[in-house]
Amino acid sequence: MTTRREFLRALGIMGALAATGAGTISLSACNNGKSQDQRPVEGPEPEPRDDPWTDGNTQIMMSTFLGNEFRRYYGKGDVSKLRVKSKFRLGCSESVVGKKRKSFCGAGWTGQPSVYLEGGKVMLVLGGYDQYLRKFEAAGLKEVWKYKNDDIMKGAGSVYIDKTAPEQDRIVLLQGSRLGNGNTVSGSKIIPSFRAISYRTGKELWRFNVPKSVCYSRDNDSSPLYLGNGMLFNAVESGYGFFLSSKISDAALLDGIKQPKVLGKVKLYEDSDAAKHGNNIVVEASPARIGDRVFIASGAGHIYGIDINKMEIDFDYFTGSDIDGSTVVTKENMILATIEKQYVPGRGGVVKLDPSKPGPDSVVWYFPTKNASVAEWDGGVIGTVAINDEYNPDKQYPDIWITLAIDGNLYVGSQHELSGETTLDMLNKKKYPVPKLLAKMNVGPSIATPIITSGNKIVAPTYNGLHLIQIEFVKGKKGDGETAKNAAGEEYGVRLKKLDTFTAGSFEATPIVWDDTVYCSSRDGYLYALG
Repeated sequence: MTTRREFLRALGIMGALAATGAGTISLSACNNGKSQDQRPVEGPEPEPRDDPWTDGNTQIMMSTFLGNEFRRYYGKGDVSKLRVKSKFRLGCSESVVGKKRKSFCGAGWTGQPSVYLEGGKVMLVLGGYDQYLRKFEAAGLKEVWKYKNDDIMKGAGSVYIDKTAPEQDRIVLLQGSRLGNGNTVSGSKIIPSFRAISYRTGKELWRFNVPKSVCYSRDNDSSPLYLGNGMLFNAVESGYGFFLSSKISDAALLDGIKQPKVLGKVKLYEDSDAAKHGNNIVVEASPARIGDRVFIASGAGHIYGIDINKMEIDFDYFTGSDIDGSTVVTKENMILATIEKQYVPGRGGVVKLDPSKPGPDSVVWYFPTKNASVAEWDGGVIGTVAINDEYNPDKQYPDIWITLAIDGNLYVGSQHELSGETTLDMLNKKKYPVPKLLAKMNVGPSIATPIITSGNKIVAPTYNGLHLIQIEFVKGKKGDGETAKNAAGEEYGVRLKKLDTFTAGSFEATPIVWDDTVYCSSRDGYLYALG
């Protein structure tokens, strides 16, 4: 039926990337994927590598939710204020929530644009609550084309290049949506909530029928990953992860619609989870990748690791809670995940996992947030953690994580250093170390994901507006909390200074920063360019 818990009850990198072995895609957000000149002194110049993220005059800069397969790239550039440079009216449309039709405006959770350089121009693609997927010229937010879906689009889209396809269809957009007005979860045979659209033409290439399960949803919020070697991975809300062929030519007529070829499927819940969660085994999170494994959080209460080659689960950390935020992979190949307080006796928060260990033994630390009743939530974190791995290239500053919580706080913590305290986990069963809290600021409740700019600023979307906050690293001194070391062993404290707040409706969507502009959608019906 629906997710985002009945939509708040209707409340108001990357640069170029180079393919490197075994189908993995190597990403570098800060140096455009290119190292310094390493040609040998003698001998022939090496053959240039085929760039999987460039086709003709178009280069994909941010290919999926949170920029890359690690979910840790938010764009490049910086802003000093949040003033309207331009705006575009996305508008509103109706979607069925339960048995009622309700109006939704703008774009919401997760609602982050993908980014392109086309003929020297920055371009954006965004799906909205008005049921249209749009391509924009970023300067002035000029619409290039729009594609009409059957329902509102919540999740951020993804994109890849199919080198085997005709030129006009080579750059392929992937976009999920709700189930479609007029459809019912149990009564409709075909619910094509996941679609492929041509970036160049805005025309549909195929649509995927999300299968029925014991779950109450057949939506698609997750942002899929292009895995290379002709393969995609996409998770659907009915509790399955699908390995799909990325070749447009493999799509064929099935059940009366042109669908992609299915290469494999994994079940992202246990049968017993459905009873415990009242059939809420919804998978809304987006997968992240470490080598030949993908990791994804499930609303059934699991964080799963999946072997890409075997197409089967090889890691399972059980939380018991609903999980909506996506897994984030650090440069040390650790996983940060957010935990909601639902179905669990303990508190929600942020957990760090070591995926080289078995799931039950993988917890490195746990940071609980405060319980707080906001709308239908009781606490924890709904969005995804942000980290500074791509914005701290010389390791001058400590490695940090940032999250927005239901309790109204923005938290900044150390990725590595522990406070010396312990806490019970979300199930109130095991005690784990607590990481150092470097700073916090009350910004108001949020279900959204913050981002980091190239100038060590945080852009934080909340129900109280969009906040611009400076991270001040104070060498050798405590800031607003404890201190943490950089790679050279130098101590730094963190101070948070609010620079600006933009108020225009509520912000559930995730922003991006590109050059001197922040782009973010509001529930007031507009996509904004701010700077």
